[in-house]
Order: sequence, then structure tokens, then C-alpha cells
Amino acid sequence: MPVHDWTRVDVGVFHAFHHGWISEISRELNRIIPADKYYALPVLIFGDTVPPSSVSKIVDVIEWYANKKKSVAVFRRTDHLTVAVLDIVTPGNKCSRGTIELFGKQYRGVLEPGCNLDVIDLYPPTSRDPEGIHPVIWGEDDAGEYKFDPAHPLTCAAYVGGADAQAFVEPVAVGDVLPNLPLFLLSDVYVNVPLEATYRSAFEALPKFLQDDLNATISV
Repeated sequence: MPVHDWTRVDVGVFHAFHHGWISEISRELNRIIPADKYYALPVLIFGDTVPPSSVSKIVDVIEWYANKKKSVAVFRRTDHLTVAVLDIVTPGNKCSRGTIELFGKQYRGVLEPGCNLDVIDLYPPTSRDPEGIHPVIWGEDDAGEYKFDPAHPLTCAAYVGGADAQAFVEPVAVGDVLPNLPLFLLSDVYVNVPLEATYRSAFEALPKFLQDDLNATISV
């Protein structure tokens, strides 16, 4: 199923889809990760740490949805330590300079102690992330490696945390089929997250008229 243009619908619709997609990914991960070592759950990673906006009521609503969103966390069974996080970006994560700076700071804080990370951003770049969400998280350290592609402005990225941090970025566009994205459990051990299959399942749970409206946004 091709990626839809989520800017064409209300942010509340994406929030509902986001909720379903996170749940689908969590269920699928529990099927494919070694069950004797790890488990996955939808969790509220950062809660209400995004500061309230004084810009407008519309921005306040967008940030409210961002505060309520969940991510997928993978835990180690022996000590329940978080070894990986999968996050799907919402408009509220980059609706202001403050929110996008906080987003990058929070996930750099996830990577630095050695937790691994996947980030999926199906919203186009803004003036606050003109080259996509990856540089917001990673900084300019791999400026020689990462090249923003305006024809594929959306992002699927996998990160290995810790001292030997690595980034694997897959640019995508509206109309593309999502790739299977590696989610690292250890620096040299990963599982492939079936993004397209889980995306399809979450999308097909939306009301039919919303599916039709979003399908109409895909140019063939």
C-alpha cells in the first residue's frame, strides 16, 4: 500500500491512525523478536514534556495530540531495560521551534546511553526541519553521508545507539511503499519491522470514507 498524503486530513485523523499503527507494530514485533529475551509494548515515552504553546489555539490542539501519542518500546526480559524505541512523528512534534528542538534533544538522550531507535516521519519538512527529521536527531555529523532528496522528503530511519552510534536513513515519498525497517536490539542484532503490512492493517481500520479521501490524494 502506498504512503498517503496525511497533510490533506485533520490531525485528529492521523492521531487515530497513529494509535492503530503503533498497536499493529507492537503486536508484530512480539511475533518476530525472540520472546525469551525481549517484549514490546505501546508506551508513552515522554508524556506531557512538550511545553504548551502560546502561539494559537490550533497549535495547542496539535501539540495536545503529540503529548498523547504513544511509541513502541522493546524491553529486555531479564531486567526490563528499554533496548529500542520506535517512534512515528506527528505534526505536533515539529509545529514550533521549541517542539522540534525538544524532539531532537529527547531522542539524542535515548541514543546516547545505548538505546536503539527507529523514527518514521510521513509529514513533509517544514521551515524547522528543511532537510527532514534525520538532521534534527543526528545533527550534522554525517553531512558527508546524508543527502536530503526533495523528491523523497519523508523519512524512515534506524539508529544504533551508544558510543558507536550509526544511522541508516531510507527516504520515501507519498505514493511509495514503505520499506522493512531494521530495529536494532543489539548493535549487531536486528529485526525487520514490516512497516508496509502494519501500515495497511492500521489504514484499513479507518472508516471507509476516510480511506477513500486519503486514497484520492495519491497521484497514479
